Amino acid sequence: MTNRNNRTRRLPVLLVALVVLAGCRLGFAEDRDIEHLRTAAEQGDAEAQYKLASVYAKGNGVSRDDVRSVHWMRKAAENGHAEAQDKVGGLYDNISTYERDPDLFKDDEFDKRLLRLSRGTPEGNGREAVRWYRKAAEQGHAEAQFALALTYRYGLRGTAINGSEAKRWYLKIAERDPGLGYSSIGYMYADGAGVPQNGREAVRWLHKGALQGGETGQFLLGLHYAKGETVPQNDVQAYAWMALAASQGYKTAVEWRDALRRKMSAEQVAEAQKLAADLFNRMESAKSK
Repeated sequence: MTNRNNRTRRLPVLLVALVVLAGCRLGFAEDRDIEHLRTAAEQGDAEAQYKLASVYAKGNGVSRDDVRSVHWMRKAAENGHAEAQDKVGGLYDNISTYERDPDLFKDDEFDKRLLRLSRGTPEGNGREAVRWYRKAAEQGHAEAQFALALTYRYGLRGTAINGSEAKRWYLKIAERDPGLGYSSIGYMYADGAGVPQNGREAVRWLHKGALQGGETGQFLLGLHYAKGETVPQNDVQAYAWMALAASQGYKTAVEWRDALRRKMSAEQVAEAQKLAADLFNRMESAKSK
């Protein structure tokens, strides 16, 4: 389930949060390769600028230089590179969080020189983070879209709560990951975060997300059945949905499934397991279409 205090989502080492390229091996072992990259970057190649930022951040063939890394990351972002825009948003996010609570970074590397990019206040830096996240999100960047959805859902980063905007970004996410996007909207209505609490809307969206494989939707739908919230209390339905979420590694769902099993008859458990299998097949069939 989503942690409301999402300010800390980018608290690991600042430059790692800025420039980690998962699984990417740049391989610029020779000076001439780095010079070619630098030349391309200076000529305005956004991808070269992004990679050069990583070279300086990691010290691949050059002395590590955080300030130059941020310089080239920003250049790439200004040049329309979506991943760089998301990383620059993360930079401002971290600055904003650092200014609110420096102790959160006491065990991490945090180059204070980077604070020269500050907009002056935590709120100002938060809004700058949102501005860059939006640029990346509008290009379809998944993490940036999720950051914006949370921003408007909870009123983070100096931005007012706006349920319509949060829902709009969750629907964008749903175009790529319907289980996550629809379940997140259902959670909004269940929690009353950004929108008025509405059990019927919550169940409608949770069910839609759960059937698309969203483990959060499956867990929360199971919770509604277990507690009899909005829907009639039904241990068989609750167990089935919890079992599906548990199969995806949702630890709290495992606990609920096991607790339900202890109070259910053998016949009810068998019925619930059959229902879970039927629901799973239904989800797999929907994916193949």
